[in-house]
Amino acid sequence: MADLALLSSVVVLTAQLAALGDQADRALPSWLGRRRIASKKFALWGRVARTAVRRRRPVGVTSAEALLVMALPALGIRLQDAATRMRQELPPAAAESGDGAAA
Repeated sequence: MADLALLSSVVVLTAQLAALGDQADRALPSWLGRRRIASKKFALWGRVARTAVRRRRPVGVTSAEALLVMALPALGIRLQDAATRMRQELPPAAAESGDGAAA
């Protein structure tokens, strides 16, 4: 239930902000100010963000490729139930009796 509430709140809030667009700042109190002050500390990230927005497709393709390359090791994972593995490792007599003791 909490997952549904979290998901819906994220979707609804995002949709509302997208619908408001530039008008979202009108609700701010005047004493907060509306100016954006560029920080020299984060200037690099501003340039990175502007480049990513200007060149969405190459950045998106490169990001997707990087994620796929990082996920490659997971292709070799073999998942199985622990009970199945225990039955395979036990001697035949112990596997039949089910108590783990050899008969």
